[in-house]
Amino acid sequence: LGNLGNVYINQAQYDKAIEHYTQALAISRDIGNKRSEGVDLGNLGLLYQALGEFDRAIAFYTQALAIARDIGNKRSEGINLGNLGNVHQDQGEFAQAIAHFNQSLAIAREVGDKRSEGINLGNLGTVYLDQGKFDQAIAHYTKSIAIHREVGNKRVEGNHLGNLGLAYQAQGKLDQAIATYTQSI
Repeated sequence: LGNLGNVYINQAQYDKAIEHYTQALAISRDIGNKRSEGVDLGNLGLLYQALGEFDRAIAFYTQALAIARDIGNKRSEGINLGNLGNVHQDQGEFAQAIAHFNQSLAIAREVGDKRSEGINLGNLGTVYLDQGKFDQAIAHYTKSIAIHREVGNKRVEGNHLGNLGLAYQAQGKLDQAIATYTQSI
């Protein structure tokens, strides 16, 4: 059911996605599968975040986070903290976003999840870029890009190279921006 929900999200059939995620959540709760319950709650959070219903997204992510902590799933805990950071960033609540991304980053490093480490560094870079703190954005994007190169995540590497170019451009460092944009192609 959760996988069907994912397909419906990709097709922008949000009502059907909600229906399937809700059914999956009910089944997970009925059978007492906490891990699946956390995944289902996280999926609902992603869906409501995409719909711009941030309070609902936060409620689902918070429940998923509590379950991850309860069952000792550090990786899921970090992912849900990162998701909460994304919602707060979407709302312009930068201090809360930074706090969540830093917590998620610490967990990623603790469990050796390089991909999540790179994503969180990039997310922090984006918060700093949004705030006009270009030196901090550049530092975080540079670290993120190095990690994504190391793990072979070309898509995210390219995205963060583009964002790094934006930071250089905002500083008036046009030659560096052009070089960075060129690398992102």
